Amino acid sequence: MIEFSPNGKGPRGEKIISAFKKSLEDFIGGTLVIEDVETQETEKNIIFRMRFRGGGIKIFELINNFYQENEIKVKQSLKVEDFGIILDGDKKEFVAQIALPKNISEEDKQIARNVLEELKQKLLSA
Repeated sequence: MIEFSPNGKGPRGEKIISAFKKSLEDFIGGTLVIEDVETQETEKNIIFRMRFRGGGIKIFELINNFYQENEIKVKQSLKVEDFGIILDGDKKEFVAQIALPKNISEEDKQIARNVLEELKQKLLSA
């Protein structure tokens, strides 16, 4: 997961730059709550999305590791550019999502859903 500082700059060589250090507790504080994977269709894409929050600092570390382990695999196997875990500041939630072209095969749709389900299982087992 990559976060951006307010000025867009961070220490050299550091992959994670955070503007959320003080408010990170808003995202990871409390009991872990995970929503089911939802599907949204737009004019050009099918978006698979899962929202979650809470669970403590171990959740933050888990999602960073999950993203690093799966980023290249997802982008290569599904040929997508939009795979990420982002912070929704308004709702104070993490949002894991994969956007696929609308003409993608049913098999690839299932692969995308399985990636998010795998993340869900890792979160639940943490």
